[in-house]
Amino acid sequence: MRFDIARFFVFLVILYGIFHFFPLESFQDLMASLSGYGLYFLGVGARVVGNSIFTTYGEFTITKDCLGVISLATLISLLFSTKGIRTRYKVVFSALGAILFFVWNAVRIVISVGFGKSNFEVWHFTLWAVSIALIVGVYYLAVKMSEHSSVSRA
Repeated sequence: MRFDIARFFVFLVILYGIFHFFPLESFQDLMASLSGYGLYFLGVGARVVGNSIFTTYGEFTITKDCLGVISLATLISLLFSTKGIRTRYKVVFSALGAILFFVWNAVRIVISVGFGKSNFEVWHFTLWAVSIALIVGVYYLAVKMSEHSSVSRA
């Protein structure tokens, strides 16, 4: 396996640009709705309008970054910048990462909003740090599975 840092940054800038300019409002609305349901199950009164969540703590707006696009762009960039990972694994783990980061960010929003405005930033940042661990974990799994697949074919 060989990681190419220059290729990583090129991929990251391109993917972030695509995610930034691509209309994701439907996904933002979906994330707000899912988060609203999660808050309801936690007993936090929430009203969802479009991509905004209104609680007794205040209003929270779901932006594109709340969807996990930065985490996903980072994971995809890592995968496609590493020579030696089979293309099939790159595609599969990119797709799994998209699902994982979307679901994880819904959980992250529910927890962050559920603890209220005064603790929002602490929870939001702490759980974002867990996102970094998920990126590394998925990448590591892809590398190890690709290595195992290469060894078993030899």
